[in-house]
Amino acid sequence: MTIYQIALAIHLFALIAAATASGIVHLAAGRRAAAPTLRQSMEWAKLAGTTARVFPIAVITLVATGAYMVAGRWSWQAGWVEAGLAGAILLLVSGATIGKRGAAQAKVNVQRLQSAGHDLPNDGAPDRLAAVLTDANTGLALAIVLVMTLKPGLAGSLGILAFGAATGALIASRQLRARAVPAAIARAEAA
Repeated sequence: MTIYQIALAIHLFALIAAATASGIVHLAAGRRAAAPTLRQSMEWAKLAGTTARVFPIAVITLVATGAYMVAGRWSWQAGWVEAGLAGAILLLVSGATIGKRGAAQAKVNVQRLQSAGHDLPNDGAPDRLAAVLTDANTGLALAIVLVMTLKPGLAGSLGILAFGAATGALIASRQLRARAVPAAIARAEAA
């Protein structure tokens, strides 16, 4: 077994960890939105937030092991390498944005519960930006895997990354619109 093979194995383990965490975060986000009470919604949000801590570790591990593999066999000026690094940076920045927004919302929800003295209905509007960024990150991550596999030039790599992120954002936007219709009907019936 070579050091390259070990780096590749660690690289793949980090990818599996990120994919698993992504599945859990998406499940928790859906359950959070569907939870009938604010307290239940917060429990799902807590699971998503705790699980999301895997992402920066996985991304840094992917970049570190990828750097080792690139240094031994490819050029740092290869378009797919440059695009992959740009994608990893975008994932970290976007993830930090999602985390900060989630923490701020959790603080607001705790204050709402404390001031009410009892559980409240889960009637808050979803954080559209966080939802779009979450799905855009998933699309971007899948696109990075495709770029690392196909190894196109810079323009092709950036195009694939843009397509992946845009597709994820579009999926999130459609899901948000689909959830808004039943919520609007429920509000109208309650009035």
